[in-house]
Amino acid sequence: MSKKSALSSLGRSIIKDRFKKCGGQDASWLHTTDLEDSSDYGKMNLRSITEESSLEEFLHNAQLANRQFTAEKMNIQLISNGPGLPSKEEEVRLKEVHEKFRDRLKIPRRPEWDESTTPEELNLRERDAFLDWRRLLSHLAENDGLILTPFERNLDVWRQLWRVIEKSDVVIQIVDARNPLFFRCEDLEQYVKEIDKDKQNILLLNKADFLSFEQREMWADYFGKQGITAVFWSAAAELSRLKEATEEDMNVEPIEEHVSMTEHGKNSSKVLNVDELTELLNTFPLKCSNVTGIRTFGLVGYPNVGKSSTINALLTRKEQLAAESNEKTKHLQAPVSATPGKTKHFQTFFLDKSLMICDCPGLVMPSFVSTKAEMITSGVLPIDRMTDCIAPTSIVCKHIPREFLEATYGIMLPTPTDEICPNRYPTPDELLSAYARIRGFMKHKGLPDIQRASRLVLKDYVNGKLCYCHSPPDISEEVYGSKPKVNAETAKVKTIDTKEVFSHGIEELDPCLWQVEPSSGTRGNSRPAGPGSDPSAANNGRPSKRHGNAHKREKLRRTFVHLDA
Repeated sequence: MSKKSALSSLGRSIIKDRFKKCGGQDASWLHTTDLEDSSDYGKMNLRSITEESSLEEFLHNAQLANRQFTAEKMNIQLISNGPGLPSKEEEVRLKEVHEKFRDRLKIPRRPEWDESTTPEELNLRERDAFLDWRRLLSHLAENDGLILTPFERNLDVWRQLWRVIEKSDVVIQIVDARNPLFFRCEDLEQYVKEIDKDKQNILLLNKADFLSFEQREMWADYFGKQGITAVFWSAAAELSRLKEATEEDMNVEPIEEHVSMTEHGKNSSKVLNVDELTELLNTFPLKCSNVTGIRTFGLVGYPNVGKSSTINALLTRKEQLAAESNEKTKHLQAPVSATPGKTKHFQTFFLDKSLMICDCPGLVMPSFVSTKAEMITSGVLPIDRMTDCIAPTSIVCKHIPREFLEATYGIMLPTPTDEICPNRYPTPDELLSAYARIRGFMKHKGLPDIQRASRLVLKDYVNGKLCYCHSPPDISEEVYGSKPKVNAETAKVKTIDTKEVFSHGIEELDPCLWQVEPSSGTRGNSRPAGPGSDPSAANNGRPSKRHGNAHKREKLRRTFVHLDA
């Protein structure tokens, strides 16, 4: 018997012996999970977890409850969710149900504790409270028929939020100005008041440079009617201005009067610069219980809304002012990244001796309002990790006009031929296929790589190249001007009159086509000269070879580059 067959026989014998000891096949399909068997159990895990499979969620809940269990491996049930976005009727029904259960949608609360509470007792209370909160959300999803969007499921990340709120005198909730209601968490504002009634809430609308003056006026009036203090700000614009500006440009005259958040009792629609924002933070009075004399501001919100970028703009201005006065200061910057979830734990920064900023990791709050596709297009979930590109691209096709897509990317989308709906939106396949072909993103057999194209299109949508701004609830989309419009700068596609082109003869259409040398992209016999062509003047009007090798074939795109418009 050969060596290979002997090894295979040994393997089969081991497998048979194992099944005999287990006492049959039924026992082999059972397994138990031992909790707390990791060597680093108990250490803080700050990896953001927004989505879990049913098995992962079950294991996590069992770990929080300190429960042992026995599971049967073959008891499997496959559930498939239909891809795409909900229909209009489904959206109307969901909105009614969401309004009904809005009060029951809350963020987890930290249990009460005092100086006599030991760390072990506090840890156990926090785990029990967090487990009860997750059971409440599961009850809403199972019994009430609601679909929960992905939310933060890591207890250690929520602990960072609890500590930031307890430490801060003023909690600044940063939202994206293009869709403020999506990023605003009303229950977070209530939780701040539950901890201390003297704590204040501010809504900082970042990326406000995407909005026009009229659009900012509408949002300022909307939040003013609800009694919410709203401030407009753009961290990316301020960072670029601070880096590009010279010392003469940065010598701004001192502000004589304190910057006010309101104008005649209303929210101001002005986009504050870094100096005005710093002056605004200094206007908040100290609490009577504050014996340190330090104002603490906590920046909270969803991932990728600009919390760390706002801190970097304030710190950059602080360094510039210190350099002008020849003072020594440390170079401090909060880490930023285009991928959501860069900040892992809360960090503190001092703008001066009496002003401290707390940067909290981004948390995805539980919500009934949006779908997973909307969370991807809002920049909350990473685009590079998405598995379905059709649903998010459908939102882009719905929000961005056909003419703007064609002008931005220089593509021609197919004209709708449907008699029932001639003015329909372009489909995701039409947009991604056209964009992939013009960029050369192809797979095997000449098929366009729509996955790669969708990632670039969605990143342009998140970064504001394809800018769509949501309107307040009481204002229509047309009045607000949500969709972008084509202007002279974005227009890249020129309409070609095909009748005029083909009305000329073939010689007039492209006379240089017949003046191609045999060595330019051809093999074997030379191409016959066209009518009226002169072989001796074949090289006239065409660029010479760049490499200088007369025997080397030239690329056709270089040969006919002079024919490009």
